[in-house]
Amino acid sequence: MKRPPSVTAMLTGRAGKMWTFATCGIAEWTSSRRLIASRSKALTSSCVRAISEAAMTSHNLDILYSKLAESISITDAMADAAERSYKSVGRHLDDDTSLGETDVYTQGSFALGTVIRPISGEDEDYDIDLVCEMEDAASAPASHIKKAVGKSLRGYRKDTEDEGKRCWTFQYDKFHMDVLPCSPDITHCSDDTAIRLTHKNPDGSYSNRYSNPKGYRDWF
Repeated sequence: MKRPPSVTAMLTGRAGKMWTFATCGIAEWTSSRRLIASRSKALTSSCVRAISEAAMTSHNLDILYSKLAESISITDAMADAAERSYKSVGRHLDDDTSLGETDVYTQGSFALGTVIRPISGEDEDYDIDLVCEMEDAASAPASHIKKAVGKSLRGYRKDTEDEGKRCWTFQYDKFHMDVLPCSPDITHCSDDTAIRLTHKNPDGSYSNRYSNPKGYRDWF
């Protein structure tokens, strides 16, 4: 699995600059620091300091964006630990012959290169979203897909948490990982990257849901 781009890389360049403001919750760019602070509740204190330190001139906007990216990005050590972990899980699932052919890949912020540090303090962790697509199970019941992946993950880590509505979860030191069991979607979408995922209902039954994380990543 290829490592996704960093937040810093995503936040450089003209398009990345626009995305930075959207992520930080800044709807308008003005010279008023009070307005910026009021619209930036989700920013960490270091991110707010970065805005205050940079003058509002075109000459040092690049410095501002760099400071913003640095203040909200996860550290290299955190990114390396996350990468080692999801690759290890991916190898386990790929090697488990009971699942047939699998395609294991990241989705969400880690796949998009938009992972940021938790904004609520050091006690909060961040999450990695991993997809386990059982390529031979397009016609299998949703319950089979969910339970097969869960059984495999419990063989990998016995402390895997109880079954969630759509994912299996286990904890690491600084983050947690959600693994989404699914199969190719052969009925609802003509796109060959679309998936059928499982949803556990309150009564214990299972139903199908549909998504396309690869398609969204390519669009993004």
